[in-house]
Amino acid sequence: MKSGFRWVLGDGNLINIYDDPWLREKENFKVDNSVHPEGANAKVCDFFRHDRKAWDEDKIRRSFNDGDASVILTTRIPQNGSKDRLAWVHSHNGQYSVKMGYQYWHSNHLGNINVKKSDGWGKLWRLSIPHKIKVYLWRFCRNC
Repeated sequence: MKSGFRWVLGDGNLINIYDDPWLREKENFKVDNSVHPEGANAKVCDFFRHDRKAWDEDKIRRSFNDGDASVILTTRIPQNGSKDRLAWVHSHNGQYSVKMGYQYWHSNHLGNINVKKSDGWGKLWRLSIPHKIKVYLWRFCRNC
């Protein structure tokens, strides 16, 4: 389930720039660097300019490969002082719901299993018999 979340950039204080998924334009939302020139625990805010909320372009170009550097430099930094937050990547609004989490889990864990879908109960409910007989048969089959 953890892989279904990514960070949305705010002030950059909570996001580990090397290890956390936060780059919206990348498939896995992470930088490709395996070397951590600024230290393994460097935060995104460590790559902002000190005089204003903008990327320190020189520091980024020294610390990341060209592809990652260009993705980082095109990432907009919110100027309103919002906090970093987690977002669910499998929804349009970034909000997590149990239903979406289950669908994600199901597709990743059971989606590859070739299970024949049965229409057994549908056939029962479509029979041309009195409804109380259908309910009785359903309850009987379900050991109710």
